[in-house]
Amino acid sequence: MRDYFENVGELDVQFRLQGIRWNGDVATVTFTRLDRFHDPAGRLTTKESPPVEKTIQRTPQGLRFVSQR
Repeated sequence: MRDYFENVGELDVQFRLQGIRWNGDVATVTFTRLDRFHDPAGRLTTKESPPVEKTIQRTPQGLRFVSQR
């Protein structure tokens, strides 16, 4: 994968927020990731991830991801 992306030009990554649910100092964030890039053959490629859900927590050091067990 590293070899492939070393030959990719103009990688553009966007995150599309789908929702935030707060419960005190903990939030669950749902988003998709959209990658656009030119593959090694020069074709413009767009890939969107399925929805990703992450839990974050507010701490004195800022927002942190909560470990999923």
